[in-house]
Amino acid sequence: MSRRLLLLVSSCLLILAARTTPAATPASPNTPTAPPSILFIGDSLSVGTFGSSIQGQLIARYGASNFALYASCGSSPEHWLANEPTFVTRCGFRMTTSTRSAYIDYVDGKRPPAVNTPKIEKLLALHKPEVVIIQLGTNWLDDFAKESSTEDIRKKQAVLHNLGTALRGKRVIWILPPDSSKFSKSAQATVREIIRSSAYKERFEALIDSRRLTHYVRGKTGSDGIHYNGEDAIRWANGVMENLVYVLH
Repeated sequence: MSRRLLLLVSSCLLILAARTTPAATPASPNTPTAPPSILFIGDSLSVGTFGSSIQGQLIARYGASNFALYASCGSSPEHWLANEPTFVTRCGFRMTTSTRSAYIDYVDGKRPPAVNTPKIEKLLALHKPEVVIIQLGTNWLDDFAKESSTEDIRKKQAVLHNLGTALRGKRVIWILPPDSSKFSKSAQATVREIIRSSAYKERFEALIDSRRLTHYVRGKTGSDGIHYNGEDAIRWANGVMENLVYVLH
């Protein structure tokens, strides 16, 4: 087993240990199993090359009819909840379903049109996924760029509890933010721990620690310390996909 998968297994076992119901009896090796239906939501990192790469790989493996992706630039977990104000993204949006698709981004430096970020409750009702993959949390780093307070952390935990309630009964896999050269190691560790601890409480199935799969070198990986250029974004997507296949096999 590769080092990448070992990193995930430790997280996966930690989350799975919280389950109180027995695992389902595995199907016979000779019994074909239907691919899972998947809903993927993310922020600007999934609007970009990472999103297009992971989208292509998931569709190739599990089928276009079983897959839907929505990514909203600038969004954080709270923006996807129905009990929160509508978040309007003005910096990019990606949507792919079995029947339609849209990709909205800057063109020749011109700002893209505004798009409302969809609510997870509506997406769950529309697509009825078995698996929900979440790539969010990067935009929370701004909130901890200087220092963190107990109140800030408590608010984020409350958001994740509400998200966990909305996702009850789904297999949830969270892709943690990748390495960033813009934000301190402390800020990145704080956001990672908020998500990790909440994932355990909400019984999410697995976490993928993207910082173990990435290393941001400003000027090489990208220009802003956050977003990944093509080659590095694809490398990150490949590492994430390897872990997803392991969890979903």
